[in-house]
Amino acid sequence: MKETFYKYYKYCVLTLVIFLGLASFFTNIPPQPSDTLFTQILSFFNLPNFYNSIFHIILWLILASILLYGIIRIKNFTPSLKFLFLLIIILIFSIIYEKSVNKNYTVNLRTGEKITLKQLNSTRADSFNIQLHDFQIKRNSREKVSVGSESKLILDSKDTISISINDPIQYNQYKFYQQSYHLYPQINLKINDTILIVTAPDTISYDNQEYAIQPINQKYTRFRIKSDNNHTSLIKNQPVYFESNRFQIVKGEIIKESLIQIKEIQGTKLVLFLLFIYLFSLAYALWGKK
Repeated sequence: MKETFYKYYKYCVLTLVIFLGLASFFTNIPPQPSDTLFTQILSFFNLPNFYNSIFHIILWLILASILLYGIIRIKNFTPSLKFLFLLIIILIFSIIYEKSVNKNYTVNLRTGEKITLKQLNSTRADSFNIQLHDFQIKRNSREKVSVGSESKLILDSKDTISISINDPIQYNQYKFYQQSYHLYPQINLKINDTILIVTAPDTISYDNQEYAIQPINQKYTRFRIKSDNNHTSLIKNQPVYFESNRFQIVKGEIIKESLIQIKEIQGTKLVLFLLFIYLFSLAYALWGKK
C-alpha cells in the first residue's frame, strides 16, 4: 500500500513540475510573429492566458503543499531529496512573489504617440514617458513579404532604444518586447463638399445616413462603401455617385501601429538564482555521489 502511494506521489510531483515548468518557460519566451507554428501552439493550448491566471498560482501552491507533505510525512525520503524538495518550495514561493508584484502590459502606439507608465499602472512610483519615435517593417527583398518589425522608442524623454522580434531590451525594472503591428489605411473621403478623415474599417455618418467603409484589397487601393440597402466600390481619385451623393477618395496613407509588450521584472533575478541553486543541488544529488 505504501509503495503504491509512494509511486503515485512521485508521478503527481513529476507531472506538476514538468507541466508548470514548461508553461512558465514557453510563455516567457519573447513574442513571436503571429503566423509561426510556435505561436499557434501556444494559442491552441491557451498558455499565455493560463500563465497569467489565478489557476496557475493555485497549481504552484498545490505542488508546494504536496512537496511539504513529503518532507514531513514520508520517512523513507533521504535528506538530500528532502533538501531538494525544500528548495523547490522556496522557488515556488519566489515565483508566486514575482508574479504578484510584476505586471504585463500591451500598448498600441503610432509614430509620435506617447504614453506614461502611470496610465498603465497608477500604483507605480517610477513613472516615465514611452514614445514611439519610429517604426519600420522589415521585408524580404525578393518576395516582398514581412519578416519582422522594429520600433524605436524614446524613454523618459531622453533615452532611445530599438526593439524587434526576438530582440527585447531591458530598461530599469522593465523589459520591452516587439510583439506585432497593425496597418490601418487612413483616407480623406470627400462627400459632396465635405471632407472626412476615415481610418478604415470604420462607420461614418453623413446627412443622417450611416456608411460602412471597408478595404477590399491588401494594398488598400480599393474600398467598399456600404449603406443599409446598397454598396459600391471606391478607388482613389475616381468619384462615384452613390445614393444621391458624390464620393471620392482624394488622399490616402497607411498608418502603422506598433504593438509593444512591457513586462515588469522585479524579483526575477532572485527566481533565477534559486533555480540555479536547485539545478546545481539536483545535479549533485544525482551524479555527485557516483
